[in-house]
Amino acid sequence: MATNIEIKNAKPKNNDYTINVDAGLSLLVKATGSKLWRFRYSFLKKRCMVSLGKYPQISMKQAKAKQREYMDMLEQGINPSAHKQTQKIKLATERPFREVALDWHAKHYQHSNDRHNKLVLRRLEIYLFPLVGKIPLKDIEAPMLFNIIESIQDLGYVETGKCVNSCCSMIFRYGVAKGYCNRDVTQDYRGMLKNSKTKHMPTLTDEDNIGELLRDMDEYHGTIIVKSALLISAYIFVRPSELANSKWSYIDFEKSEWLLLSL
Repeated sequence: MATNIEIKNAKPKNNDYTINVDAGLSLLVKATGSKLWRFRYSFLKKRCMVSLGKYPQISMKQAKAKQREYMDMLEQGINPSAHKQTQKIKLATERPFREVALDWHAKHYQHSNDRHNKLVLRRLEIYLFPLVGKIPLKDIEAPMLFNIIESIQDLGYVETGKCVNSCCSMIFRYGVAKGYCNRDVTQDYRGMLKNSKTKHMPTLTDEDNIGELLRDMDEYHGTIIVKSALLISAYIFVRPSELANSKWSYIDFEKSEWLLLSL
Protein backbone atom coordinates (compact mmCIF):
# COMPACT_ATOMS: atom_id res chain seq x y z
CA MET A 1 0.00 0.00 0.00
CA ALA A 2 1.54 3.32 -1.09
CA THR A 3 2.17 6.15 1.37
CA ASN A 4 1.76 9.89 1.04
CA ILE A 5 5.53 10.30 0.62
CA GLU A 6 5.63 7.75 -2.23
CA ILE A 7 2.72 9.45 -3.99
CA LYS A 8 4.34 12.86 -3.60
CA ASN A 9 7.75 11.69 -4.84
CA ALA A 10 6.46 9.63 -7.78
CA LYS A 11 8.25 10.85 -10.92
CA PRO A 12 7.09 10.56 -14.54
CA LYS A 13 8.66 7.93 -16.76
CA ASN A 14 8.76 7.33 -20.48
CA ASN A 15 5.38 5.59 -20.26
CA ASP A 16 2.36 5.99 -18.00
CA TYR A 17 2.35 3.74 -14.92
CA THR A 18 0.04 2.98 -11.98
CA ILE A 19 0.68 3.01 -8.24
CA ASN A 20 -1.74 0.83 -6.24
CA VAL A 21 -2.82 2.63 -3.07
CA ASP A 22 -5.72 0.65 -1.58
CA ALA A 23 -8.49 -1.78 -2.58
CA GLY A 24 -9.43 -0.54 -6.04
CA LEU A 25 -7.77 2.83 -5.45
CA SER A 26 -4.73 3.72 -7.56
CA LEU A 27 -2.79 6.68 -8.88
CA LEU A 28 -2.00 6.94 -12.59
CA VAL A 29 1.27 8.78 -13.18
CA LYS A 30 1.32 10.15 -16.73
CA ALA A 31 4.44 10.58 -18.81
CA THR A 32 3.54 14.29 -18.92
CA GLY A 33 3.89 14.50 -15.12
CA SER A 34 0.23 14.73 -14.14
CA LYS A 35 -1.11 12.35 -11.47
CA LEU A 36 -4.69 11.08 -11.62
CA TRP A 37 -6.68 9.15 -9.00
CA ARG A 38 -8.58 6.08 -10.22
CA PHE A 39 -11.05 3.75 -8.53
CA ARG A 40 -11.53 0.35 -10.20
CA TYR A 41 -14.33 -2.03 -9.24
CA SER A 42 -16.64 -4.78 -10.52
CA PHE A 43 -20.34 -4.21 -11.10
CA LEU A 44 -22.62 -6.95 -12.42
CA LYS A 45 -19.49 -8.94 -13.27
CA LYS A 46 -18.10 -6.11 -15.41
CA ARG A 47 -14.88 -4.23 -14.75
CA CYS A 48 -15.47 -0.51 -14.30
CA MET A 49 -13.38 2.55 -13.50
CA VAL A 50 -14.22 6.00 -12.22
CA SER A 51 -11.85 8.96 -11.95
CA LEU A 52 -11.53 10.82 -8.62
CA GLY A 53 -9.57 13.88 -9.76
CA LYS A 54 -5.99 15.09 -9.92
CA TYR A 55 -3.26 14.91 -7.32
CA PRO A 56 -2.37 17.09 -5.37
CA GLN A 57 -5.66 19.00 -5.84
CA ILE A 58 -7.28 15.84 -4.44
CA SER A 59 -5.23 14.57 -1.52
CA MET A 60 -4.83 10.91 -0.59
CA LYS A 61 -7.17 11.44 2.36
CA GLN A 62 -9.86 12.87 0.06
CA ALA A 63 -9.35 10.10 -2.50
CA LYS A 64 -9.79 7.44 0.20
CA ALA A 65 -12.94 9.14 1.47
CA LYS A 66 -14.39 9.05 -2.06
CA GLN A 67 -13.29 5.40 -2.35
CA ARG A 68 -15.24 4.51 0.82
CA GLU A 69 -18.28 6.41 -0.49
CA TYR A 70 -18.22 4.44 -3.74
CA MET A 71 -17.74 1.13 -1.90
CA ASP A 72 -20.84 1.92 0.18
CA MET A 73 -22.74 2.54 -3.08
CA LEU A 74 -21.63 -0.86 -4.40
CA GLU A 75 -22.97 -2.53 -1.26
CA GLN A 76 -26.32 -0.85 -1.99
CA GLY A 77 -26.31 -2.05 -5.59
CA ILE A 78 -25.47 1.38 -7.06
CA ASN A 79 -22.98 1.76 -9.90
CA PRO A 80 -20.63 4.67 -8.87
CA SER A 81 -19.83 5.55 -12.48
CA ALA A 82 -23.52 5.79 -13.45
CA HIS A 83 -24.23 7.75 -10.27
CA LYS A 84 -21.47 10.21 -11.13
CA GLN A 85 -22.86 10.74 -14.63
CA THR A 86 -26.34 11.31 -13.21
CA GLN A 87 -24.96 13.92 -10.82
CA LYS A 88 -23.21 15.69 -13.70
CA ILE A 89 -26.45 15.87 -15.68
CA LYS A 90 -28.30 17.10 -12.61
CA LEU A 91 -25.76 19.87 -11.99
CA ALA A 92 -25.85 20.86 -15.66
CA THR A 93 -29.63 21.38 -15.48
CA GLU A 94 -29.63 23.21 -12.14
CA ARG A 95 -28.61 26.54 -13.60
CA PRO A 96 -29.58 29.67 -11.65
CA PHE A 97 -32.11 32.12 -13.07
CA ARG A 98 -29.48 34.81 -13.70
CA GLU A 99 -27.29 32.57 -15.88
CA VAL A 100 -30.22 31.33 -17.94
CA ALA A 101 -31.61 34.86 -18.31
CA LEU A 102 -28.27 36.20 -19.56
CA ASP A 103 -27.97 33.32 -22.04
CA TRP A 104 -31.48 33.99 -23.31
CA HIS A 105 -30.83 37.74 -23.55
CA ALA A 106 -27.57 37.26 -25.48
CA LYS A 107 -29.27 34.99 -28.03
CA HIS A 108 -32.68 36.67 -28.27
CA TYR A 109 -31.44 40.26 -28.49
CA GLN A 110 -28.22 39.83 -30.50
CA HIS A 111 -29.83 41.54 -33.51
CA SER A 112 -32.00 43.97 -31.53
CA ASN A 113 -31.41 47.72 -31.45
CA ASP A 114 -28.97 48.74 -28.75
CA ARG A 115 -31.39 50.91 -26.79
CA HIS A 116 -34.02 48.18 -26.39
CA ASN A 117 -31.31 45.60 -25.69
CA LYS A 118 -30.00 47.65 -22.74
CA LEU A 119 -33.51 48.41 -21.48
CA VAL A 120 -34.41 44.72 -21.21
CA LEU A 121 -31.13 43.89 -19.46
CA ARG A 122 -31.58 46.82 -17.07
CA ARG A 123 -35.05 45.60 -16.07
CA LEU A 124 -33.64 42.14 -15.34
CA GLU A 125 -30.87 43.64 -13.21
CA ILE A 126 -33.20 45.91 -11.23
CA TYR A 127 -36.28 43.78 -10.66
CA LEU A 128 -35.31 40.11 -10.95
CA PHE A 129 -31.63 39.33 -10.37
CA PRO A 130 -31.51 40.67 -6.77
CA LEU A 131 -34.48 38.50 -5.74
CA VAL A 132 -34.33 35.29 -7.79
CA GLY A 133 -31.02 35.54 -9.66
CA LYS A 134 -29.26 32.83 -7.64
CA ILE A 135 -32.19 30.40 -7.46
CA PRO A 136 -32.10 27.45 -9.90
CA LEU A 137 -34.63 28.07 -12.65
CA LYS A 138 -36.45 24.80 -11.96
CA ASP A 139 -36.96 25.76 -8.29
CA ILE A 140 -38.68 29.08 -9.00
CA GLU A 141 -42.43 28.85 -8.46
CA ALA A 142 -45.27 31.01 -9.73
CA PRO A 143 -45.93 32.89 -6.42
CA MET A 144 -42.31 34.11 -6.33
CA LEU A 145 -42.60 35.78 -9.72
CA PHE A 146 -46.17 36.98 -9.25
CA ASN A 147 -45.23 38.79 -6.02
CA ILE A 148 -42.33 40.50 -7.80
CA ILE A 149 -44.46 41.60 -10.75
CA GLU A 150 -47.31 42.69 -8.49
CA SER A 151 -44.95 44.83 -6.39
CA ILE A 152 -43.73 46.58 -9.56
CA GLN A 153 -47.28 47.31 -10.65
CA ASP A 154 -48.26 48.48 -7.15
CA LEU A 155 -45.61 51.21 -7.50
CA GLY A 156 -47.57 52.50 -10.49
CA TYR A 157 -45.38 50.89 -13.16
CA VAL A 158 -48.14 48.77 -14.65
CA GLU A 159 -46.68 48.41 -18.15
CA THR A 160 -43.16 47.87 -16.82
CA GLY A 161 -44.49 45.00 -14.70
CA LYS A 162 -46.11 43.43 -17.75
CA CYS A 163 -42.87 43.80 -19.74
CA VAL A 164 -40.83 42.18 -16.95
CA ASN A 165 -43.34 39.34 -16.78
CA SER A 166 -43.12 38.87 -20.55
CA CYS A 167 -39.33 38.53 -20.21
CA CYS A 168 -39.81 35.95 -17.45
CA SER A 169 -42.13 33.93 -19.67
CA MET A 170 -39.62 33.91 -22.53
CA ILE A 171 -36.77 32.99 -20.15
CA PHE A 172 -38.74 30.02 -18.83
CA ARG A 173 -39.68 28.88 -22.33
CA TYR A 174 -35.98 29.07 -23.23
CA GLY A 175 -35.25 27.07 -20.07
CA VAL A 176 -37.75 24.38 -21.10
CA ALA A 177 -36.08 24.09 -24.50
CA LYS A 178 -32.63 23.73 -22.88
CA GLY A 179 -33.80 21.29 -20.20
CA TYR A 180 -33.30 23.67 -17.22
CA CYS A 181 -36.96 23.53 -16.16
CA ASN A 182 -40.16 21.70 -17.06
CA ARG A 183 -42.59 24.52 -17.84
CA ASP A 184 -43.31 28.24 -17.97
CA VAL A 185 -44.62 29.00 -14.47
CA THR A 186 -45.86 32.48 -15.48
CA GLN A 187 -48.83 30.70 -17.09
CA ASP A 188 -50.09 29.84 -13.58
CA TYR A 189 -51.12 33.47 -12.96
CA ARG A 190 -52.06 34.36 -16.49
CA GLY A 191 -54.79 37.04 -16.50
CA MET A 192 -54.03 38.09 -12.91
CA LEU A 193 -51.86 41.14 -13.69
CA LYS A 194 -53.17 44.69 -13.80
CA ASN A 195 -53.87 46.38 -17.11
CA SER A 196 -53.17 50.06 -17.59
CA LYS A 197 -56.05 52.31 -18.51
CA THR A 198 -56.17 53.15 -22.20
CA LYS A 199 -55.55 56.83 -22.81
CA HIS A 200 -56.34 58.01 -26.30
CA MET A 201 -54.15 60.72 -27.77
CA PRO A 202 -55.96 64.02 -28.49
CA THR A 203 -56.81 64.79 -32.10
CA LEU A 204 -58.32 67.56 -34.18
CA THR A 205 -61.81 66.91 -35.54
CA ASP A 206 -62.98 70.43 -36.38
CA GLU A 207 -62.34 71.53 -40.00
CA ASP A 208 -61.35 75.06 -38.94
CA ASN A 209 -58.78 73.71 -36.48
CA ILE A 210 -57.37 71.33 -39.07
CA GLY A 211 -57.04 74.17 -41.56
CA GLU A 212 -55.26 76.29 -38.99
CA LEU A 213 -52.81 73.45 -38.30
CA LEU A 214 -52.03 73.06 -42.00
CA ARG A 215 -51.42 76.82 -42.37
CA ASP A 216 -49.11 76.79 -39.33
CA MET A 217 -47.16 73.91 -40.86
CA ASP A 218 -46.85 75.76 -44.17
CA GLU A 219 -45.62 78.91 -42.42
CA TYR A 220 -43.16 77.03 -40.21
CA HIS A 221 -39.74 78.76 -40.27
CA GLY A 222 -37.56 75.91 -39.00
CA THR A 223 -35.30 73.68 -41.07
CA ILE A 224 -36.43 72.55 -44.51
CA ILE A 225 -36.16 68.91 -43.39
CA VAL A 226 -38.58 69.32 -40.48
CA LYS A 227 -40.96 71.46 -42.54
CA SER A 228 -41.00 68.93 -45.38
CA ALA A 229 -41.65 66.09 -42.91
CA LEU A 230 -44.59 67.99 -41.40
CA LEU A 231 -46.14 68.68 -44.79
CA ILE A 232 -45.63 65.07 -46.00
CA SER A 233 -47.17 63.65 -42.82
CA ALA A 234 -50.42 65.52 -43.58
CA TYR A 235 -50.84 63.38 -46.69
CA ILE A 236 -49.61 59.93 -45.70
CA PHE A 237 -50.35 59.63 -41.94
CA VAL A 238 -47.37 57.46 -40.95
CA ARG A 239 -45.60 57.30 -37.64
CA PRO A 240 -42.88 59.96 -37.15
CA SER A 241 -40.22 57.23 -36.80
CA GLU A 242 -41.24 55.65 -40.12
CA LEU A 243 -41.05 58.99 -41.85
CA ALA A 244 -37.71 59.97 -40.28
CA ASN A 245 -36.07 56.62 -41.09
CA SER A 246 -37.36 56.32 -44.64
CA LYS A 247 -35.01 56.24 -47.65
CA TRP A 248 -35.30 57.34 -51.26
CA SER A 249 -34.96 53.72 -52.31
CA TYR A 250 -38.37 53.07 -50.73
CA ILE A 251 -40.05 55.40 -53.24
CA ASP A 252 -41.28 54.12 -56.60
CA PHE A 253 -41.75 57.39 -58.52
CA GLU A 254 -43.16 55.70 -61.62
CA LYS A 255 -46.02 54.13 -59.66
CA SER A 256 -46.21 56.95 -57.10
CA GLU A 257 -45.85 54.40 -54.29
CA TRP A 258 -43.93 54.34 -51.01
CA LEU A 259 -42.73 50.78 -50.33
CA LEU A 260 -41.17 48.92 -47.42
CA LEU A 261 -42.43 51.22 -44.69
CA SER A 262 -41.41 48.68 -42.07
CA LEU A 263 -37.71 48.88 -42.87
